[in-house]
Amino acid sequence: LHSQMGGHILHAQLGAQDDDVRTPVSIIDPCGFCGQSGHPVKLVKQKRTFQPQSSCPQAISFSLGAATNSSKASPSTNAPIRCQLC
Repeated sequence: LHSQMGGHILHAQLGAQDDDVRTPVSIIDPCGFCGQSGHPVKLVKQKRTFQPQSSCPQAISFSLGAATNSSKASPSTNAPIRCQLC
């Protein structure tokens, strides 16, 4: 979710050394806010739309509309998607 955390997650998944982290990033299902597992972003239906929610203490509120728009400066949409299996 955060591009900064995304870099740390990528380092962890590739097994690359990352000297900038105080707490090691989880390799299994890391949170986009804190890097630890156990804080998934869920899409909760509210009226006619879905709103993202997370139990992570470092989570911030964000709009799905804004998260789905890419730009030249921020080409990744990085928006959570609704799992068709759940």
